[in-house]
Amino acid sequence: DRDVTGVQTCALPISNAAILSAQDGSTEVLVVTADNVAHERKVQTGVKDGDNVQIVSGVSEGDSVVTVGGVGVQDGTKVKVQKPGAEDKGEAGEK
Repeated sequence: DRDVTGVQTCALPISNAAILSAQDGSTEVLVVTADNVAHERKVQTGVKDGDNVQIVSGVSEGDSVVTVGGVGVQDGTKVKVQKPGAEDKGEAGEK
């Protein structure tokens, strides 16, 4: 057996733009469910690398995380997900 050091749990990289500051000072993201409802999810971040940051805990692979337009969206808000670069034709979300 060999001793190793520097082992790190695998983490998911996401855009820094997805990271929001909660009122209590914690870090969170908005996750959109299959029924297009945005939910606040507290996350623990890891290493930042350019425009991305590691998410160590709080989201799972396959979760849909809001990267643009999440500021001001309240937990439980119904949203309309648009493809990147789609022309904005009104409100991005519905209440």
